[in-house]
Amino acid sequence: MEAKVTVGICVKNCEATVKEAIDSVVNQDYPHELVEIIVVDNGSKDRTLSVINKSISKMDLKVKTFHARGKGMGEIRQMVVDNAHGRYVLWVDGDIILPKDYLQKQVKFMERNPYVGVTMGKMDGCEKGTLVSTLESIARSSDYRLDFRKITPPRLATGGSVFRVETLKQVGGFDKNIIGAGEDTEVMIRIEKAGWSLFLSQEKFYHKFKGKWRDVINQQLWYGYGMHYLSHKCKGYVTLWVHTPLTAFVDGLMRSLKAYRVIHQKKVFLLSSYNFLKTIARWFGFFKSHEEGYGHEP
Repeated sequence: MEAKVTVGICVKNCEATVKEAIDSVVNQDYPHELVEIIVVDNGSKDRTLSVINKSISKMDLKVKTFHARGKGMGEIRQMVVDNAHGRYVLWVDGDIILPKDYLQKQVKFMERNPYVGVTMGKMDGCEKGTLVSTLESIARSSDYRLDFRKITPPRLATGGSVFRVETLKQVGGFDKNIIGAGEDTEVMIRIEKAGWSLFLSQEKFYHKFKGKWRDVINQQLWYGYGMHYLSHKCKGYVTLWVHTPLTAFVDGLMRSLKAYRVIHQKKVFLLSSYNFLKTIARWFGFFKSHEEGYGHEP
């Protein structure tokens, strides 16, 4: 018999993309009687909730909805884990789109490899309409990853990944003290320490990347804010040198060369400058976190 799966959908202010994300879950070819959906809305101020509720009303899947306000990502993720009845949790953010066979293939892999605690597919962009979204797609796509930034075993993200619930419970779940980004990196480190393997599969899923420069900057400030916490809690595991502006510039240049061979568009060579500026924003977030004492031991 196939395993029961919980789909965790943690959202905030994503009215423009969340319908496609939920539709991609509903359209999975995995047996629907073995799937439950847990939605956690973290105080959305747009129409995210109404879009979700409309989609839910048409589902043949079991759905639970929880409301949070101003909670950190660690606590939001843990709300899903605490209420999950599945053997696995598939994490779907409000801007992720899954191919219809994604869950089936990932669960099948996990069932055949009981030593793997987490598996994740390769992320690709599904929207390249603006310059910013095109550059984001190249910057974050696994297809253009640099060898000198490759980490073995890989540090996977939460969105698009499948966690073994047994694994999460063994390591104590997500860190509820994390209020910025980084809940994925932190829990992955503990999963590795506990002896579980992490696996990056070749199955692709799609991400609707930010299309506006303002949104990207805000996201990088948030990443940097969380990076400071991780640099203190996960000493020896979080290497800050890979986040320097110079490293980001070189990374952008190398990815540009790879991307140009594929799409033959000269605008991809703006990626070096784009990465450089994003990293500056990330460090602003890092120092803001430092000034506020986030991550410092009491």
